Amino acid sequence: MSNLEFQNVESTELENKPISSFLNTLTILTLVGCAIGAVSVIYNYFTICTTINNLEEMDIDNLGSGTLTNMMDSAKELMVKQCENNLALTSANLISIALCTYGALQMRKLKKQGFSIYTIGQFLAPIASVILLGSGASSGLMLLTGMVIPIVFVLLYFTQLKQLTQ
Repeated sequence: MSNLEFQNVESTELENKPISSFLNTLTILTLVGCAIGAVSVIYNYFTICTTINNLEEMDIDNLGSGTLTNMMDSAKELMVKQCENNLALTSANLISIALCTYGALQMRKLKKQGFSIYTIGQFLAPIASVILLGSGASSGLMLLTGMVIPIVFVLLYFTQLKQLTQ
């Protein structure tokens, strides 16, 4: 068998290699999450500034001077920053989602480069948020959804690297 024939047989075997059920599940969850994220980002783009106006109409002063009032003030301040940086945040989020989607699709094809692309996509939006919004973007629920979930998914994909080729 010539060298060329051997390479063709080897590449055919790699193309026919089935995806594991765990990697399949991870990529499906990623694609569903990306679709939900894209809808959420687009919805937020059109509603964030209106939400601030609705929040301003609420009578926060009647809540007193406790923790709830402080939380509402912090949330309002963060939303104002989001409104001011709406286009930049939306762009960063959509690019991040696109990278994650492309990376997951590449990993479904068992291509190792998909992991790198996916990882960049996972951390692009949270880093952009911290840069554009300041320290308020890295607290509470924003921290959970912005950093913990991406770290977990990157670690889960990392455990599947041995299946990926090229």
